[in-house]
Amino acid sequence: MKTPSSLITVILPLLPFSGSSAASLPGCHPTWQRDTSYLPSSLVSLSTLVNATLRTYKTFNYQCKEDPLNRFCGQVGFQPGLDGIDGAWTLVWQNVGECEGNVALSPPTAAPTRSRWSGVGCPDPFKMDVSYAEGDRVQVNGEVYQCKPFPYSGYCGQSGFEPGTGTAWNDAWTLLGSCQGTISPTSSPNYDLPVFGGCPEEYSESAVYEDGDKVSLNGLVFKCRAFPYSVWCSHDSYAPSTENWKDAWEVLGTCQGSMSPTASPVFDVLVDVDGCPEKYVEGKGYEAGDRVTLFVEDGRGIVYRCADQWPESGYCGLIPPGHASKLGWTLQGSCSGTIAPSSSPFFVSLPDTSGCPEKYSASKQYESGDRVSVYVDSERAVVWECKQYPNGPYCNQYPPNDDSLLGWSKVGSCTGTMSPTSSPIFVNLAEVGDGCPKTFDVATRYETGDLATVDSSNIPSRKLVYECKSPYCNAGPDFAPGSANSDLGWVLKGYCGGTIAPTSSPVAWSGTCQYNNGTARLDVHPWSLEDLSSYKAGTRVRKGSRMFQCKVYPYYLWCRMSAYEPGVGASWRDAWINAGTCQ
Repeated sequence: MKTPSSLITVILPLLPFSGSSAASLPGCHPTWQRDTSYLPSSLVSLSTLVNATLRTYKTFNYQCKEDPLNRFCGQVGFQPGLDGIDGAWTLVWQNVGECEGNVALSPPTAAPTRSRWSGVGCPDPFKMDVSYAEGDRVQVNGEVYQCKPFPYSGYCGQSGFEPGTGTAWNDAWTLLGSCQGTISPTSSPNYDLPVFGGCPEEYSESAVYEDGDKVSLNGLVFKCRAFPYSVWCSHDSYAPSTENWKDAWEVLGTCQGSMSPTASPVFDVLVDVDGCPEKYVEGKGYEAGDRVTLFVEDGRGIVYRCADQWPESGYCGLIPPGHASKLGWTLQGSCSGTIAPSSSPFFVSLPDTSGCPEKYSASKQYESGDRVSVYVDSERAVVWECKQYPNGPYCNQYPPNDDSLLGWSKVGSCTGTMSPTSSPIFVNLAEVGDGCPKTFDVATRYETGDLATVDSSNIPSRKLVYECKSPYCNAGPDFAPGSANSDLGWVLKGYCGGTIAPTSSPVAWSGTCQYNNGTARLDVHPWSLEDLSSYKAGTRVRKGSRMFQCKVYPYYLWCRMSAYEPGVGASWRDAWINAGTCQ
């Protein structure tokens, strides 16, 4: 955002004069200071320009509004009185009247008295950078705060969220009340929990734990929490013995002795899938429906299946089965022994596509929806299809059988040949206009609704038409129509042939320009230097047949400057948005 060169003048309307003498005005509270944490009902004063012509200033008292708005009372942009009576400051401050002199301040007192909290004594003082969990209580200046539930609990130990003092502490903490004294120390930890008949396996830093796994440590039984907390159960810094353990584990009870060790997962509750598929190999490209085995002991293993749908199946080549994230793979059951290896892919389980499309060629350009054949022997081939956005562009970087599987999906098997199909399938695209708009140029500045042409192929000649839908149209070649990020800025409208005659911009307009605000049709007047001072948020003007709308605060301040004339130069978009054409 560009900053205007001229100074923004803040003007407040003159408040009604009560007729009382200046001596009867209340005293002024301390001057407002930026980056200060103001409590609810805090009073400050500030001298404000009330008449720009006469250069008249007055001083007003302002009162900070109640929680949670008070967190903004000391922030830049919410200065009391900034930008008149409709500025953002009115969200957090209340003008309580003109003042003069200084208010008579009583000797400093302690922080506002809060009602006592329900507990006895004060919890431990708050410490920065400690991983606090939901429900944890701390003490700051004799007041008790409780850490809020997830996901807010993630902020409880971070800078800026310090209870009672940080700029956003209300997002992480709840004030419970005041306290006195200390809480009698207790053994750590001291739990009144059920007693288990025996202890599960002791926690190990080298083990991989999943949702629901149970371990023991120092006579306590811990259970790995559900996802997403289970991701941390296998991290040493979240072990049951650390101060961060509550983020990953929950305590179930106490235990004595030992219990028979069980494999994880428990084979007794898993379905036997008859024979073990191939062993999982790290780095190998896996795709939807593939099955692999993780062997836990000689001849016995756990079977996982790659997810059937994208994008979940895309994780199978990146994340191993059994990972704490549980992305990509689904636990199928247990297995023993082996099954006879079969060719990959399994032709018996792949649908026959009735003829083979063209053979894959590394020198050819492919698009989403294109199908190719990759032969595994002299007669049989696997049919691959180029994936949809955002994976389509990878089809020209990686072959169909690449381990990454970023661009292609396996769709079936084939024998013989079939007639080649054009790419893209123009029968599914509508023809746009009576010719082609100008070819896309990264140096051209595009606006919402502008059309551009992209050459899809030269032989035969195919041209696609895209329409600009957002500011990403001007974000560079990585966001060009047809690129990997095309959908952020462009919409595919269809195909075209030939050229269309260019039109002048803007189009002359002689009639009445109107727009519909939902309830009525309103006139739109031409942009004018004489009307600059009247422009505000929401104001619509026209240049030729094009309409522009003034942005909201604080951008609307620039609508009143000639340097931001809509549609002229490079800076007008800081103040105006394109609002279409006259109706």
